[in-house]
Amino acid sequence: MKIFKKLLITTLLLAFYACNNESKKQSQIANTMLMSHCIHKLTDVIVVDVFSPPVASRIYSYATLAAYETARLSQKNTQSIASKLNDFTPMPALEKGKTYDFGVASLRAFSKTAQKLTFSSFEIEDFEAELMPNMKENLSETIFNNSIALGDSVAATVLKRAAKDNYKETRGMERYAVTQKKGDWIPTSPDYADAIEPNWMKMKTFFLENPAQFRPQAPTPYSEIKGSAFDKLVQEVINISKRRSPEQTTMARFWDDNALVTKHKGHAMFADKKMTPGGHWINIAAMMCVQKDLDLVKTTETLALTSLAIYDSFLSCWEAKYATQRVRPQTVIQNTVDEKWVSFLQTPPFPEYTSGHSTISAAAAEILTANIGDNVAYEDTTEVRFGLFKRKFKSFRQAAQESSISRVYGGIHFSDATTAGSLQGQKIGKYLLKKIKK
Repeated sequence: MKIFKKLLITTLLLAFYACNNESKKQSQIANTMLMSHCIHKLTDVIVVDVFSPPVASRIYSYATLAAYETARLSQKNTQSIASKLNDFTPMPALEKGKTYDFGVASLRAFSKTAQKLTFSSFEIEDFEAELMPNMKENLSETIFNNSIALGDSVAATVLKRAAKDNYKETRGMERYAVTQKKGDWIPTSPDYADAIEPNWMKMKTFFLENPAQFRPQAPTPYSEIKGSAFDKLVQEVINISKRRSPEQTTMARFWDDNALVTKHKGHAMFADKKMTPGGHWINIAAMMCVQKDLDLVKTTETLALTSLAIYDSFLSCWEAKYATQRVRPQTVIQNTVDEKWVSFLQTPPFPEYTSGHSTISAAAAEILTANIGDNVAYEDTTEVRFGLFKRKFKSFRQAAQESSISRVYGGIHFSDATTAGSLQGQKIGKYLLKKIKK
């Protein structure tokens, strides 16, 4: 990892230095590459710190929004996203007569914001410290200092909103109380962990009027009657588990994105840390911004909108999860069919309806389709650095659809939860795009 880090820093510095003597277009490409690697660094920190998927989405949102609100100042009449969101104070403006380097300023805003929202903040601070000297090399002391001050000012404004979004308050709220009602969620093996973020729906939304604004239709009612609508959902999961094809297995593994998968061997327990579902999509966004040679403003806009869509989608999804409290397939099948049955993917510790992957993937796909293009074929290589594999897609929406159904292939969701989640996410993504354009 240390060797990789050194190579990464060297590559970035060389790219940035070379572009300082090239055209403005090349300099913008270097800034875009730099922002992409900032996303990589933040992802690494989120993985190490083991933030839950909803909490991770909060970190990405504030950090990328700070980067955009700084970068947009480089282009006249580029609108503020924050001004269209809930509870943000006006962003800082440029000071008359001052000159700035917006690559430096945007990196600083991203870094300062991310540091305040993570545990391993020193990793991000070190990353910035290694980049800044070379970025400063061709700038006057005055321009560099102006740029740092601008980034600090935007970060402070963004963090002021973060301080009042109810995150601290939800940390001290009561845990989820398991009921004895049939059909309600209960902890699952192997860890029987407490429900994750049972109070997340009490967080402030970024752009939705409230977390229940796009509440999906009620889930299929729980029933143990053979041939009932719910029994058909259960049998579908069982049948897939018996006849899962190699392609279905590949889909399930590719979109697993479980932040912390535990493995048990005797009395010992091991944990594999991976990207969150939101982190997967934000890294796809960063990858595509580089591939499409987007400038710094369009790149940070794409990253910010994707992150915001994912964050509010988690709020909407979590509101539905804890309102319905629906049981997971593993619990139902073990209690009524086969007590030894376990899901192919490890069942995450929170209620089942709707599917989080389905919701946030559909929302992210709407943003990427709008900002990068419809029917854009790409190869997702974002998890190769984590030892996983590549996968090709015809479009962002196709990838989102695959992500959704993969949860049924993995045995952790019923199909009505994935269908409803996808529709929920599509509505949220489109709503954000409409609100930003007003």
